[in-house]
Amino acid sequence: MATNMETIWAALAERLAAVEGFKECTRRPKLQYATEELPVLVLWDSEGDETPTTDSDAPAPFWKLTGEIGILARTVETDSAPTTQLNDLIYAVRTALERQPTDPLGSGAFYGSGHVKHYTNLGGLVRTLAITKVDKGMGAATGQAVASLLIEMEAL
Repeated sequence: MATNMETIWAALAERLAAVEGFKECTRRPKLQYATEELPVLVLWDSEGDETPTTDSDAPAPFWKLTGEIGILARTVETDSAPTTQLNDLIYAVRTALERQPTDPLGSGAFYGSGHVKHYTNLGGLVRTLAITKVDKGMGAATGQAVASLLIEMEAL
């Protein structure tokens, strides 16, 4: 059976839409946001990669999916620590992606089949999900602080 990638990305977008502190969560960002529209959470699934990690002739091949979660926040010249709001928003996204009591296999870190499963499995749609890197910029020139959370998932 083929893996429905759109179902996975839609489930991730739904999970991210529940993150508090954002005015919008979208998979199709605007070219430019006004200050009043920030902070915004963007799921860039179109920027990722989909790579088979097992033999293509396997009865159920695993796929590695990569993407990016973008955070666009507002900075003010008078902020003593311009990344404070950004750090809080990153924390909110990380928390939303952690296992919840409603996730299959319970909550918290789950150790099984050689993987630490700290993050959600999106209701069983993915075997693993991880934030692999976080890049931040305080937006000194633009007044728009940004963060990029690179994610990696493995799907069956």
